[in-house]
Amino acid sequence: MIAKKYRKSKVFFVCLLMLFIACSREKTTQTNSNQTVLLVSIDGFRWDYFEKCPTPNFDKLARKGVKAERLIPVFPTLTFPNHYSIITGLYPENHGIVSNYMYDPVKQDSFSIKRTEMMTKSHWWDGEPLWITAGKHGLRSASFFWVGSETAISGVRPTIYKDYDSKIPGRTRIDTVLSWLDYPTSQRPQFITLYFSFIDHIGHTYGPESPEIVHAVSRMDSLIGYLVDGLGRIDDNVNTIILSDHGMAETRSDRIIEVDDYIDLSDVVYADWYTTSIVLPKAGKTDKLYNQLHNAHPHLKVFKKEHLPGRFHFKKNNRIHPLVLIADTGWEVMTRKEAERRRQYKKIGGAHGYDNSDERMHGIFIAFGPAFRQGSRVSPFLNIHIYELVCKILGIVPAPNDGSLDSVKVVLKKFNR
Repeated sequence: MIAKKYRKSKVFFVCLLMLFIACSREKTTQTNSNQTVLLVSIDGFRWDYFEKCPTPNFDKLARKGVKAERLIPVFPTLTFPNHYSIITGLYPENHGIVSNYMYDPVKQDSFSIKRTEMMTKSHWWDGEPLWITAGKHGLRSASFFWVGSETAISGVRPTIYKDYDSKIPGRTRIDTVLSWLDYPTSQRPQFITLYFSFIDHIGHTYGPESPEIVHAVSRMDSLIGYLVDGLGRIDDNVNTIILSDHGMAETRSDRIIEVDDYIDLSDVVYADWYTTSIVLPKAGKTDKLYNQLHNAHPHLKVFKKEHLPGRFHFKKNNRIHPLVLIADTGWEVMTRKEAERRRQYKKIGGAHGYDNSDERMHGIFIAFGPAFRQGSRVSPFLNIHIYELVCKILGIVPAPNDGSLDSVKVVLKKFNR
């Protein structure tokens, strides 16, 4: 009888010990609450825009923290693929957002960045965004815009999020983020995103070499100053990363490739004609279209997707169709009808989406706060590494991804595996 009671007591003790260990481990994954990361994206801010006009606030932050010579985007150098690569650490072929406009031949469904009801379908979005990773470790998140934040990805959105509205003024966005940082500790988000689009809009409309872009850069510098002043009043220990998704190249109305000069458009099921065009031919028409487009124009390259350069990491997804057209930087592909319309209203503009090795497509990276080195300048790196970087700062375990902390740990003040 005594032995039986002893065995029961022993079993109870072992169970209690296991529960204690489990709780301790659970607590360990949630204890780095003293770290906060603010991730700021300035869409379309080319790395050399700092040279166009005085940027005292950006310059101050570069001295205060760490600045990369350039931030290298993933291919294609478009807004949605790159923002989602930054937030998941995955190449587009692995996270599924391969372009701003897509067609999925398996689901027979279309995606457009101009149609909210299309974007918010969860089947488009693979991978694990940072707000989901943070939530798995007990951290709250907030998003004043980011690609994917309005969609319930794997059933999860940021703890706080805003439906996208480009009309909301920059200072209103900043004031809202500052108010989140001023929440009581139990409600305060520890991972926050903030997004600005007007630099990209001005670049597209007037071109990257225009007086308008100079004014826009100066305006952005003032907003950054406003943000930093606010952080100083509320919490000067926020780890802040300021980056851009891609750069911008000048386009002209005499640098347009009219695709229907070379092919019959009725042979195409789907294509988003632009700087990089992903083309779905009708059944049996792939070789015909490839042969017609190969060497058709001196400023256009056409690839069967299996022959794309490996450095693009752009083959393994059914949304990447059999043919991929890549225009030389500064050139655009469009139909004759669209080209005629373009020439009527715009002679000079800007575009991106080109080969990501072209420096005109490269963006910015500046980071400051307790986790980052001070007054340091580092070599260019790919934006897929930022996911691992943020996870390291927050003390959370990253989901499987294509990035490497080793590729970006040089920005950190101290690094322990």
